[in-house]
Amino acid sequence: NDGATAAEVPYDWAIESELGIRSTPRPGIDLQAALFRNDFDQQVVVGSVAGGNLPLALGEALYQGAELAGRIEFGTLLGWQHNVYTRVAYQWLPTARVESAFEAVSNGALVGEEGNRLPFAPKHLLTLGVGYAHPAGFSGEVELVYTSEQYSDFANTEEPTANGLAGEIDDYTIVNLALNYRVPGTGWTVFGTIKNVFDKEYIADRTRGILPGVPRLYQAGVQYRF
Repeated sequence: NDGATAAEVPYDWAIESELGIRSTPRPGIDLQAALFRNDFDQQVVVGSVAGGNLPLALGEALYQGAELAGRIEFGTLLGWQHNVYTRVAYQWLPTARVESAFEAVSNGALVGEEGNRLPFAPKHLLTLGVGYAHPAGFSGEVELVYTSEQYSDFANTEEPTANGLAGEIDDYTIVNLALNYRVPGTGWTVFGTIKNVFDKEYIADRTRGILPGVPRLYQAGVQYRF
């Protein structure tokens, strides 16, 4: 326990601005783009637990960047019965900055320095998918998910510490696979997925020590839509 109750943690507020556009230049092509700026006067942020308490701290923070997304359906675009498609989603976060030193909720100590990058705020996030849908109801997709490097504490510690509570988290890429069969004329769909196909080992979190990412995971099931 960090010694603070929910009632003692001030509510944070922010001025959030976003400018975006959506376009379908022709059937089968959907595009989206947005610029955003989130200026927090008092944001509650989680860092590492290196100080011995739950690492809640609050202070001024600024996030700004861009998001891009798109999907191309080649079946629609080219008049094919067999639909091949690709989709992409990308977030660029060049600014995730401490605007004033954060104050630990537990004891009021100042953590981080003005100008440091906020913890757990990777600069690049990318999801890329390529799929195929057969007219008979079969479909499949391969998905690539990339997360760039990120800091795990307010001090922006780069070298890993012996206890694993601080240090930069390296970038990582995982690949997922999904297969589906939609039974024609019914609401039933049979599906199967493999997460992290190549069983990539990576660090997902350091808040309470090194937390590894999800290993290869198999899932299967059925779904019915009324």
